[in-house]
Amino acid sequence: MTQESELAIWTVYNSPVDFPGMYVARKFLTEAGRSVPTKEIMVGGTLDQLQRELESRGLTMLPRDASDEPHIVEIWL
Repeated sequence: MTQESELAIWTVYNSPVDFPGMYVARKFLTEAGRSVPTKEIMVGGTLDQLQRELESRGLTMLPRDASDEPHIVEIWL
């Protein structure tokens, strides 16, 4: 993948299996309709903590879609 055509998407999860009781933002890179997880994550005790961090990076929140898995809270671009 080339950086010019990649789109970074942060998906925020509520209490994933590997971080129970926490909110986790995981970075994915997409290109040509394919989403690839990265090792970059952010962990917060509250949703507000993660939202402030994502906002400070200049990202914009999109609400979850009705078809998203239940533990997905929102995504950030």
